[in-house]
Amino acid sequence: MKNKRTTIIFTDEANAESAQAIKDYLASDANNLTIIIGEDEFRGIAFKLVTDRLFKDDGNVRRIAEKVRRQISGLTIDKLRSEEIKFNSKKTSHVKAYNILIRYTPDLIILNDETVIDAVLAARDKALPNVPVIMVVSNFALNLKIANQKINKFFVENMTIKTTLVNNNIPESDIIVADFPINPAFDNDVNKNAIYDEFRFSYDKPLVVFSTPALDTESVTSSLYALQTLMQLSRSLNIILDCGRNRNMLSFAQSHSLPAINEGRSSHALYRLADIVIGRPIPISIAKTLYAGNIYFMLEPKGIYEQRTASYFSNGVIVPTYDKQTLEAQLHAYIDNPKSFDNVRELIKDYHSSRPRGILFKNIDLMLDIKQLS
Repeated sequence: MKNKRTTIIFTDEANAESAQAIKDYLASDANNLTIIIGEDEFRGIAFKLVTDRLFKDDGNVRRIAEKVRRQISGLTIDKLRSEEIKFNSKKTSHVKAYNILIRYTPDLIILNDETVIDAVLAARDKALPNVPVIMVVSNFALNLKIANQKINKFFVENMTIKTTLVNNNIPESDIIVADFPINPAFDNDVNKNAIYDEFRFSYDKPLVVFSTPALDTESVTSSLYALQTLMQLSRSLNIILDCGRNRNMLSFAQSHSLPAINEGRSSHALYRLADIVIGRPIPISIAKTLYAGNIYFMLEPKGIYEQRTASYFSNGVIVPTYDKQTLEAQLHAYIDNPKSFDNVRELIKDYHSSRPRGILFKNIDLMLDIKQLS
């Protein structure tokens, strides 16, 4: 928009925290304007009315539908999409993307959701063909549907993703291995006393954060062994649940008198202070935990994305705890001697050494500068 370096970020809900991290970084410069467009923007009005009225966020129908969608998406994770993308005025998603671009006239378009690639690229080609589109992969595994040569730059977390993209005809020069998009607020000082006093934590006990995916259909049932184990060890641990938008998990926490936060509360301070974070292979939770140099206990993965993330971290950087006995043993080991995990901490340091903080943000700044000068 006029007199502003304008960026539009297209995201789905699972990657919304990563999108917000980019927006908050860009907000540090008053010359920047950043707009986040969520996946709901691409749903037709009739569809939204039906789903909002008939299917509650925590209802069985919506949970089943989300589970099926995730399974179908997993089946196509290794399939390329067509490079031939043409604007179709009869497609609601194409028209909405076009109207968004015309309204905001961005200098840069950022994608971190593969489901909107067709609509955004088609709209870009029709409305603003000279505006660059970049893909920020907020994951440790690759969905091959993002491999499209019309995307100007790819920012990926590891060489495995880069190599796979190159093997599928994406120019190596267009792919940058960068750090995971962690919110700049994560670097702010944390008042430990205030946090511990607020949640009535004991200063002599380790802090454990239990992490729930942003969108999840079975987190309580699939993670019940972990929750039961934590409650059994509650006299030796400070425990808090990061529930995000998962109302079932929040209800579980409230019914068992467990401290919890939801989407209305920033989790950054808790991840900074945590001795251990427990969760399934959730990319943003793993990234925040490792950035803080803390230990991640990984629960059994669900679905192909989580399985591939778990496989990527099979090098010891995170601790697999796929059953109640293993989780209980690892928690006891930490309670008895936190230094027994020093080898994991060293692996985390090595992991970070090849991913200096700020590569992603600096490149986004550079692309905006170049676009402004052109």
